[in-house]
Amino acid sequence: MSCISACSRCSCDGDAPTAAASRSELLARLADSGERIYAVHFPFPRLGKIERRGEEFVWIPEAL
Repeated sequence: MSCISACSRCSCDGDAPTAAASRSELLARLADSGERIYAVHFPFPRLGKIERRGEEFVWIPEAL
């Protein structure tokens, strides 16, 4: 389980406020839908779900 912050900055963000808003919207949508996702930049096994925990989002890897 890994905590995910939509507000984390990345050096590749051209417009940091817009990038944070986009990440926040995507994480909220994934958490609300309960969709399984394959996230290549996330820890192994890369297949899992995003859950909302208060103000944070948490990566829940799927057991293989």
